[in-house]
This record gives sequence, C-alpha cells and structure tokens, in this order.
Amino acid sequence: MPNGQYNTAITGSITGPCSFSINQTINWQNCTVTWTACYNTGGISLTKPLFSSSYNALQSQLSHNAGKNATIGVVYTYSHAIDFEDNGAGSGSGGVSWNYPAMWRLNRATAGYDQKHNLQVYSVYSLPLGHGQKFANQGMLAEIIGGFQLNGQFSHFSGSPFSVTTSNISLNTPGAPTYGQLVAPYQQMSGHNRTFGNTSVSGGKPWFNPASFANTTEPLATVAGNPGNVSPTLPNTNRNEFRGPGVSVFNASLFRAIHVYHESEFQFRFEAFNLFNHAWLNNPNTSVPTAANIAAGTTGTFGLITTYGPGYSVTQGARSLQFSGRFNF
Repeated sequence: MPNGQYNTAITGSITGPCSFSINQTINWQNCTVTWTACYNTGGISLTKPLFSSSYNALQSQLSHNAGKNATIGVVYTYSHAIDFEDNGAGSGSGGVSWNYPAMWRLNRATAGYDQKHNLQVYSVYSLPLGHGQKFANQGMLAEIIGGFQLNGQFSHFSGSPFSVTTSNISLNTPGAPTYGQLVAPYQQMSGHNRTFGNTSVSGGKPWFNPASFANTTEPLATVAGNPGNVSPTLPNTNRNEFRGPGVSVFNASLFRAIHVYHESEFQFRFEAFNLFNHAWLNNPNTSVPTAANIAAGTTGTFGLITTYGPGYSVTQGARSLQFSGRFNF
C-alpha cells in the first residue's frame, strides 16, 4: 500500500472508520480498520512521445483511350497502415489501450484509419454527334444534338477496422479496455440488420455472429490469495482485428456544350452523386454483453449495425442531383 500524507487544510476532514492525524502518513498501519476501507487510489496519466507508425502501399493506374471519343481508367491502391494508437484530429493522442509497459507490444496493430483497398474506375465518352464527329456533323441538326458527353465514376473503399471490447473491466487492467474473447471461429455474416428478429433487412443477419464472443475472465480473489496460481485469461483478439462494411458509390453526369466563339463554350451539366443511393454504414456495435445476458440469450445490439456513417444524410452522402452551368474560355 503506497504512502501519502493527509492534510485537512487541503482535503477537509475524513469521516467514517478512518481517523488520520494532520500530516500523518496515510498507510494501513495508521488506519484503525481494514486498510482497504480507508484508502482510495486514482489513475495517473503520463503523456510522452513513444512508438512509431508506418504506411505502405501499392499504387497502380491504367488508362486507355478508346478512339477519339472515349477514355477509360482504373486506379487501385492496396495499403496497410500500422500504429500503436490513433492520434485524435487536432486533440492529440488518446493513449494506448494496453498501458502496462510489458504489454505495450499488444497495441501494435492496424490503424483505425486504414483502408486496405481503394478502387476507382472512371470513364468519359463524347457522343459521336455534332460538328467534327462521325454523325450529324453539319447544319442545324449538328447544333441541336451535338456536344453531349457522358461521364461515370465508381468508387469502392474497404471498411474501417474495429475492436471487440468487453462490456465491463473483467480483468484488473485500470485505464485500459479489455478486448473480447473468441470462443468460436469469427463468422462475418455481412448483414446490416438493425434489430434481431427483423427479417426484412439482410434476412435478419447481423454483421458478425455475436455468439462467437465472450468476456475475458480473471481468477476470483480470495483471502488466501490465488493458491492454485491460476493465470488470468488475456483476450485472444487484438486491437482493430476486424473490419466493418465498405463503401461503394457510383457517380454519373451528362454534359452538353454549346459553342460560343472560337474556343469558348457554355456547358450545361446534370450530375448525380451516389446515383444508386447506396447507404454508408457505420461499424457494428462491438461491446460484448455481460456474462449473465449471454447466458440468458440476450445480446442487445451486439454485432448489429444501427447507425449510418457521418457522411450519409439527406444533405450529404445520400443520392444528390445537381444542375449547373459553366462557361469555358
């Protein structure tokens, strides 16, 4: 039991079973009852630069001009970002998950902002109609139906990593979260149902099978201590070991250019963002229920995706149609 000094001028008086004198050393010897009833402890935060992060990627690009009217391209990035802890945007680091020095190595894992796959496919196609084109290239007809351009762009991003955590601190690790214990092989069901029993969404499937996880356990402390020397069960899952749903978006646009003078033109634009209105989903709920709830078959929303991503709303992320004009010179 660590020592300290009690000063009533700073802390006020202590009531109850503890009666320390002013400036008396606070420890179990000067407590008239069981010392655990007299002594409270608090966490101490230490901030210092530690560890390192890395980012490695394979970037590739392929483009092809299909005649003078069409261009097709593919851009793909395969990457992996690794760190010990994610820095908060503008607020600094929130601290490592495992803060005991002997276990610092357990913090090294895939970064929370890692996107393993990033695929972009794009195409530009000018309709072969109007002046300088193969068809209807003269007279009034060329003026009316010429100058149209179709554009398409498809994007796909991998899902963000996530950790499965216990609903309570089942190990004696103050100041650090405890990850869930896999008791069966991880089964990704890829559903985005919001409530169990609702079969109208994803056939009632959650993102992963909640029955695969349980809380970690620690030997029960007794007066005799731990005579059997039973070791606590450290979790067999790691930080950011699993991934949530990815994002797929298709954008399309139609342009119509009207010649004005020499190289000048006025362009009408119709653009559709997220044309198929594909939802951007958050990661699933990842807090393992208590052992009592698991035994009762009540898992709450564990494993379910119940919210949309921050970029998906009526004004952002959801399908958006836009009309505009542009003068090029």
